[in-house]
Amino acid sequence: TNNGGWTQWYNRDSPGGSGDWEDITSLRNEYPGEICESPLAIECQTIDGINYFLTGQNVTCNVNDGFYCLNSNNPLGCLDYRVRFYCGNNVSQMNCTDSDGGKDYYVKGMVKSGDDAMTDFCYDNNTVAEHFCTNNGGEATNYKCANGCLEGVCLKEKQLQGYLEIATIKSKYKTEKQ
Repeated sequence: TNNGGWTQWYNRDSPGGSGDWEDITSLRNEYPGEICESPLAIECQTIDGINYFLTGQNVTCNVNDGFYCLNSNNPLGCLDYRVRFYCGNNVSQMNCTDSDGGKDYYVKGMVKSGDDAMTDFCYDNNTVAEHFCTNNGGEATNYKCANGCLEGVCLKEKQLQGYLEIATIKSKYKTEKQ
């Protein structure tokens, strides 16, 4: 059993049928003795290396269940994912740091966990993907910003509308000058 770091990447299923199942029970059955009894963290990403939270898909990724994506919860179907688990004596071995100190939606931060570095970014004009450290390492959550999102932070006031108006005026000015 692995008790000293990250396991190999596992990809036991493809997204056909009901979805993509990289669940911990099935993985333990197919790879006996390779995954520790109580993993401290899990990483879930597409087989192309894109973190699950960047895909916009509705999935489950946690150390208790492993990973699964149901096609019925994703209109275009699930992508093909892989997982790995962190096994060790303590979480401090992972050295997770967050430059903005946690869930601060108004400061653009970077989380470093193990070999990974993840920067906060705007998922869309109203949602920030906020990275933070937990006992399981680096994680992310999507947060709806009341006043919009720009360059990886929630706006404290309705600045986005003004920003868009300035961009529109500049664009019109360039067009008129040409």
